[in-house]
Amino acid sequence: MQSLDFNWAEKRWTDPVTKTEMVCLSPPCKRHYRNNYFRINQFTDDGQWMVMLEAGEVAYGCIAGTLRVLVRNLVTGETRVLGEVAPPPKPIGPGWYSDANDNIMFTIARRSHKVNVTDFRAGEFDQRLIQFDIDTGSRRDIQPSERINFLYEPSFDATERYTYTPMWSERWERRRHMDPADFNAMMAAQPGLHHMVRIDLDTGEVQRLFSAESWWMGHPNPHPMHPDLFMCCQEWGGEIAATRWGRAKEHERIRVLDLATGQWDKRKAWEGAHEHWAPRSRRIYAHQGWVSHEICRSDLDAGTVERFFCLPGIGGTYHATVAPDESFLVGEGTDKAMIATWMRGYFKQLAETDPVMAQQPWLRDVLKLSPGETVWKYELPPRMELDPADYPGVDGMARAVRDLQANPDMAVRTIPICTFRSLTRTLFKDCRLESNAHVTPDSRWVVFQSSSEDDWFEIWAAKVPGA
Repeated sequence: MQSLDFNWAEKRWTDPVTKTEMVCLSPPCKRHYRNNYFRINQFTDDGQWMVMLEAGEVAYGCIAGTLRVLVRNLVTGETRVLGEVAPPPKPIGPGWYSDANDNIMFTIARRSHKVNVTDFRAGEFDQRLIQFDIDTGSRRDIQPSERINFLYEPSFDATERYTYTPMWSERWERRRHMDPADFNAMMAAQPGLHHMVRIDLDTGEVQRLFSAESWWMGHPNPHPMHPDLFMCCQEWGGEIAATRWGRAKEHERIRVLDLATGQWDKRKAWEGAHEHWAPRSRRIYAHQGWVSHEICRSDLDAGTVERFFCLPGIGGTYHATVAPDESFLVGEGTDKAMIATWMRGYFKQLAETDPVMAQQPWLRDVLKLSPGETVWKYELPPRMELDPADYPGVDGMARAVRDLQANPDMAVRTIPICTFRSLTRTLFKDCRLESNAHVTPDSRWVVFQSSSEDDWFEIWAAKVPGA
């Protein structure tokens, strides 16, 4: 595919700290424009089209009102309106599922130029699909053969005929009437019998693949190139302490299934969270934290799990997304408003139990100085240089930190791409908005959620250093 330059962009900007060149990819209109969740595909593989949603209002961080599905040609700048879709129910208040990611989901096929969008017209707990075809301009409603009370995401599999979602138990439908923390604790410990299903996008047929009652399944992740390779996760497997609901009976975050044989891959425990496939290989990328922010890479062909550590104090992020050519990853640092509301207590506790981690400069900057999230570039060393197994005992973490600081070549090369354009300067009270960084198919630009100076959601792209 050709390299993208975005010469057509109507707005340009340069980060005052990093001097990174940035362009606005959303149309220059007084409307809200949303990208999709970091691991849900946003571009066609040929680099021609990007999908986004347009809205006229926001409710607790979620786009609301009349929604339109748009695509923009990344080569020419042409914008096409594919059609209107029904908005999801508005959140009932701050913190009550007001996360902007817990909103309408949409994705674009990598090859066929089709777009899937969640359809809420039948009700909050009877979700369906709408499929648009960019090339023909057609629209098609897809009604699953069984009721889907939460369509996790409408991502295409490698054949572009199927999408996967958990079909959760009726307990999921209590979420609007329970405190969010109590609800998550219930679902983690007692999710009820539920199923992972595959929806045929041609016929709407729902096929049950496997079921669970002892763990809460989430993150359906079909491989974009290998139709028999499927990954999902255990939601809140070990993160929630015992509550009135008990604790989760299993603790295995990432789960990989061969759909052709029905065999789960049990060679080694996969590491990390926010797991996703590299689009062109059989590798899984995820992230977590031990002595510092950590990138995890699992290679199914080699049977290896590697852990790469940033230097302590930099690189913290909500998500870490691998570039299509796997030469780097990108992430977006912690959101200021979110820390100020419900993470401040966590870090106060952390200061007593782990003062090294609690004093991370990026964290202090987010709390006191930064207007938004930092978009990071992560370059992994050629091989895993620091193995946690070599640092046992109560002082193992402290020794690992000293070794990283004394030998910075062991660490992930962590570069801030931009620090200010990723801000969320919205006037809406209790708004949470994650930057959800993506990388374009040519691996030259990172695309993320932002907002304008007058508080309209926008989608921006930053040129990746060295690209």
